[in-house]
Amino acid sequence: MTKTYVITGGTDGIGAAVARALFWRGDHVIVIGTDPKKGDRLIQEASSAPGSAAFVPADL
Repeated sequence: MTKTYVITGGTDGIGAAVARALFWRGDHVIVIGTDPKKGDRLIQEASSAPGSAAFVPADL
């Protein structure tokens, strides 16, 4: 069963690592972060993974 996860601060460090682990295992990840370039990079990585990713720009 595919699950959806929301990760704040998910474009760098531990957040990005968790996002990668989740979309590579087939889940959908919504990444919230401040840097659109880093968010786009994660979305590109997810395009070849079994799961998927989306980026929401926000400064929390």
